[in-house]
Amino acid sequence: MRMRILATAGILAVAGIVGTLSSSVSVAAAASCQSWGAQPAAVGAGDNLLTGVTTAPKCRAWAVGYYFDGTYFQSMLDRWTGTTWQQYGTFVSGHGNQLYAVKATSSTNAWAVGRIYDGTNYHTLILHWDGSSWGVQTSPNPGSAYDALSAVAATSDTNAWAVGQFDDGSGTYQTLILHWNGTAWKHQKSPSVSSGSNDLFGVRAASTNQAWAVGDASNGTNYRTLVLHWNGTAWKHQKSPNIGTFSNYLYAVTVTSTSNAWAVGLYFDGSVDRTLIVHWNGTRWRRQKSPNVGSDSDELRGVAATSSTNAWAVGEHSGSIDQTLVLHWNGTAWKRQASENLGAGDNQLLAIAASSSANAWAVGLYRAPPDQPLAFHCC
Repeated sequence: MRMRILATAGILAVAGIVGTLSSSVSVAAAASCQSWGAQPAAVGAGDNLLTGVTTAPKCRAWAVGYYFDGTYFQSMLDRWTGTTWQQYGTFVSGHGNQLYAVKATSSTNAWAVGRIYDGTNYHTLILHWDGSSWGVQTSPNPGSAYDALSAVAATSDTNAWAVGQFDDGSGTYQTLILHWNGTAWKHQKSPSVSSGSNDLFGVRAASTNQAWAVGDASNGTNYRTLVLHWNGTAWKHQKSPNIGTFSNYLYAVTVTSTSNAWAVGLYFDGSVDRTLIVHWNGTRWRRQKSPNVGSDSDELRGVAATSSTNAWAVGEHSGSIDQTLVLHWNGTAWKRQASENLGAGDNQLLAIAASSSANAWAVGLYRAPPDQPLAFHCC
């Protein structure tokens, strides 16, 4: 199942990505993504990577991910103070655990989600920031052997969503959605549209009655895009674009209004992966033209938007080595942006968050080796 691959060693070994840039692809000069001061510190001597990021008040940010301690992957959490990265300690003891996503709504309210291994099964993992410390929160586990959270969204102290998947007991994965009502996390009923695996990898909310979740569903042969919408009462399946007859995946979603939402991922064209961007215009989801670099694979893993004329998407371009891929929406078209690559090995961006057209953070990894945390500021 791809969620497990994404969540463990597979992301550290995604097949090799990028060489020379195609002359047919222009790189916009209006914005760029570069390291801003020192990179977040690595933990231990094993692989490290950052999988989620959120902007926070007063020019701050939180980034989450995990590192390999020699036996298990362990969660890690870093804070950008405005001038440097500050590392927070381990929050969960025992067997392996990973954090995949983080979302802050204020200086005293932030959530981080992932999964924890008890030695036999995986369970949901949710941490909360109250302004002074992070603490583990009680969270539902409807599955019999596997529950995991891939993404989190929040609009206030009393409204947050976390999504992922759970094993229904037959070895098939079903959509998993949890809701925070200000008092407790509750399991919410959500559609699983396929008799095969159904996975959610991204979620974003604009208000208490407007939220989107995206992922994919297996048709028995390939994966097809999966989009769910919260209308204030229930989660409903929404029709979403697919390119060709091969697999299509959506990994992240962002929303700014009832008529402006973006979701990104990739589709397989029979030879290589290509970038996939779809847009919600208030009536339906439609595919948007998106850049690809040369003839090798391109993938998008994260997306963030602050208005109808400002959005970012990040991922990687493949060739001889991985290279960061950053796209920007200017209200008219998606354009490739200049982005830094560290070291001589692979670089991948896995998430992005933005608070304005001049303030965005993208995170991922670069290979030294071992893999190291990577964080860029985009402006």
